[in-house]
Amino acid sequence: MKHTFSLNALSEVLERDRRTITKALRHIEPDTYEGKGAKKQGRWKMQTAIDALAALEPKRQQHNTGDGPFEAVLDAAQSDFERALDVMEKLPTLEQRRQRSIEIADLVDHFVDLMKQRGEADNLHPQHIELLGQTIYRLMIMNFAEPCGWTQQEVWHHVVCRHDAEEKAA
Repeated sequence: MKHTFSLNALSEVLERDRRTITKALRHIEPDTYEGKGAKKQGRWKMQTAIDALAALEPKRQQHNTGDGPFEAVLDAAQSDFERALDVMEKLPTLEQRRQRSIEIADLVDHFVDLMKQRGEADNLHPQHIELLGQTIYRLMIMNFAEPCGWTQQEVWHHVVCRHDAEEKAA
């Protein structure tokens, strides 16, 4: 279950202060841990963090109440990606996992596109929207590294540059 995030990554993606994220997750058991010994750090699923933030603040005080037109679509897109990632991680061979990661990268593209649309609907600055999209994309595709036996550079080459390879093949 590699599609989890550190406190810093959650802070960046959710556009919330790290202290707020830490406070919200203080009494929430991490979904997984990364590292060993004293360097072991908690990692949380995105939905765990969102639920913890919702419990921390009354909905009427939140910037985004979750009732906007994109929220249900974003939740569904995130769930689709997480389900596909779980299936990919359970495939028996490395070659199968690698091929499936390239196929489900389209789900990452779709999710990022939806996030950008929401940013535009919220009247965020275009540079902010682009930076957020790049950050989310990078965090999501790094979920492919471990199950596919790839370095970060290899993930970038095989997954991100797949459109270039498809165009050359056509």
